[in-house]
Amino acid sequence: MPEPFTASVIAANCAWAVVKSLSGKAGATAAMRAVEALRGRRTPDGNEVLAATHAAFVSSVQLMAEACGTTGGEAADQYSAKALANLAGDRTFTIFDPKAGAIPKKELDARIRAIFEGANPDPAVNAADAVIAELEQKMGEPLTEPLRALFRHGNDKHRSWPAAFELFFSEQVKTNERVFRILAFDRLNEVVGFAQTSAAELASLHATIGGFQSEMQQGFAESRERGVRMEDKLDVLLTEILAQRGAQIEQARIDPQAIVRIARKVSENVADAEQALAEIDVAIDDLLALRADAARGSNFDELVEAALQRIDARAAAGEFDAAAHEAAKAFAEWESREADRRERERATGIRFAEENIRTNRFRRDARAVAEWILRKAAVEDEPERDGFAALSAEIQALIQLGRDKGINFDLEVAVLLSKALQGIAQPGEKTASALVLKGDALQTLGERQKEGTALDEAVGAYRAALKIYVREQAPRAWALTHNNLGAALRTLGARQADTNTLDESVAAHRAALEVYTRETLPLDWAMTQNNLGNSLSELGERQEGTAALDQGIAAYRAALEIYSRERHPSQWSTTQNNLGTALEALGVRRGDPSTLELAIAAYRAALEVRTREGLPFPWAATQNNLGGALFRLGSLQEETDTLDQSVAAFRAALEVYTRDRLPLHWALTQNNLGAALRALGIRQDGTEMLDQAIDAYRASLEVRTRDRVALDWALTQENIGYALHAKAGKLGDSETSRAAVSAFEAALEVFAHPDLAWNRAKAERGLANAQALRDRLCGTE
Repeated sequence: MPEPFTASVIAANCAWAVVKSLSGKAGATAAMRAVEALRGRRTPDGNEVLAATHAAFVSSVQLMAEACGTTGGEAADQYSAKALANLAGDRTFTIFDPKAGAIPKKELDARIRAIFEGANPDPAVNAADAVIAELEQKMGEPLTEPLRALFRHGNDKHRSWPAAFELFFSEQVKTNERVFRILAFDRLNEVVGFAQTSAAELASLHATIGGFQSEMQQGFAESRERGVRMEDKLDVLLTEILAQRGAQIEQARIDPQAIVRIARKVSENVADAEQALAEIDVAIDDLLALRADAARGSNFDELVEAALQRIDARAAAGEFDAAAHEAAKAFAEWESREADRRERERATGIRFAEENIRTNRFRRDARAVAEWILRKAAVEDEPERDGFAALSAEIQALIQLGRDKGINFDLEVAVLLSKALQGIAQPGEKTASALVLKGDALQTLGERQKEGTALDEAVGAYRAALKIYVREQAPRAWALTHNNLGAALRTLGARQADTNTLDESVAAHRAALEVYTRETLPLDWAMTQNNLGNSLSELGERQEGTAALDQGIAAYRAALEIYSRERHPSQWSTTQNNLGTALEALGVRRGDPSTLELAIAAYRAALEVRTREGLPFPWAATQNNLGGALFRLGSLQEETDTLDQSVAAFRAALEVYTRDRLPLHWALTQNNLGAALRALGIRQDGTEMLDQAIDAYRASLEVRTRDRVALDWALTQENIGYALHAKAGKLGDSETSRAAVSAFEAALEVFAHPDLAWNRAKAERGLANAQALRDRLCGTE
């Protein structure tokens, strides 16, 4: 078992991976490195962090249970919400044990990795999905899709689970000074110890960091008001910098205090740890380039003096023709040097402007960076140079960088430059082009922000451009702007309670399709059809009936008429996946087996590209989804072929979801496999499938232990009881019936809690049936 401080650090990493929405494998590597670097350290007060994490988790789940209970919905939603409420009210409900501080490292490693290795690119959604999976294990049944959506994204009345967790954990940090001191100072001491073992030129970092401790102590009260997460920033600013860039910093002989100042400046403006690391990396790259370019320039006065001496020497010797030749040659050289000088002065001005851009990036001053980019453009201005086109290209590059690397700062600069571009644009299409660039930057920025301000501005920019673009004069620009407008409206509408904005999104995409026709622009047409399908599917989930879902499915199928597996494999598989999701939602809403069959076919088509070798985790996730769809379909059929396929899909998923690598996914899939095998075993002669179901349930108990996850353990014991009862009935075996009774009795030891009345009543019915069979087989009726 790990030491208390190690456990608390792991817990904090888990917490902040959710709170700060770290993305990509770099974030996972950072979390793992923090775990390994602090292995074996002991700080008794570390349990304060563990307790804070535990309290925030339990409170956030209880808040979600309350939210689910107020959503109304169909009977299935109410039933699922009640089961969740019973779980959240269970006093034994826990993930961490803050008193013992004992957390199995493998399980916690898996918790961290699950956030970064999930199928969704948004780590907050992956974290929510991991929590949903754990809660479903404890409940013994899945949440309905509306409640899952509430967990992931919230709605106009309730927070999502990541937002709720962030709220409660932030309160723990802001109100408990001991938690703050542990997260800030104890982890800071670890970094100081690491720095002391580094190269001699980094030794001064120790004193520099030590000097900040008093400032951090003073800043604690301020952090309560503005919600500064100091432990996350220290981890980003120090541990990651030393681990990843220490050798380069040392080799370039850069003063460590410069790195610390840059990091502190970034931390004042950037809350997301992964984004902060990316921005610090860019700043260090600029600083290294600055060091490499330090020595420049020439002394023209020496050249002039030498020429004058040559002329004077010729004249003094009476060599007048030669002197005149030297003078003419000197003048020609001066003309050449003057042209070179002008070019060098221009290059010097550009260089100084670039240095101002770099230094103001260090300061995180977006307005100053934008101003210096404009001043640089003014120095570069030449008669043959198209300043509008050059600045447009600069803005497009910033938008692309912001999208690819997740740098919001570059998007903020792009927004400011696009406003300046409007000022230099001639009235007409160039003004519209500037407005579209502004909308693109604001849309990307708005997709990452909880508030809708940037998205509202993006919509306004696109609509202003459409007042200028005339379809007859600039049809493609008009269509592209409508398509971008539709995407911004879809993102904005997904955050609103009513569907008016989503209706506008659909209308914008359909307008784009008036120009993007299949005959003239097939790829643009397919792209817009897919976007239209996304908007219609989003709308269909909000509306009663199936009209919007039907139209969304038709749009996806239209896109697939152009997207082929051979020529466009990525777009094809993505659209197949989108189609499968929409079909499954439609099949569930209609209760139509034939639609479920179409959804299954779409998932299988996606698996033609999502292979185990090329994309193992998406492959496993799709196999698991396929297994669930097959199980639901097979439950409606008399024959067992579909259930056999469901078993095969779950077993395929287990080829990637291994116990060592992903224990929670492995245990959940084992449980799903047990359910499919039990359904088969009940329908078939003999007990072979029932035996395999029992083996699968018992395998899941290797992870679902009573001391770690008591409710999960009890639910699996109950499942084993049902399987043993079915087996005893087939065999007429009293020993197997006694084992079934024992399994139900074990489950009821946990279900005895007052808040688990529903679980207890269900298990008591199973126990009564098992006891009746046992008494009949033993002749004691």
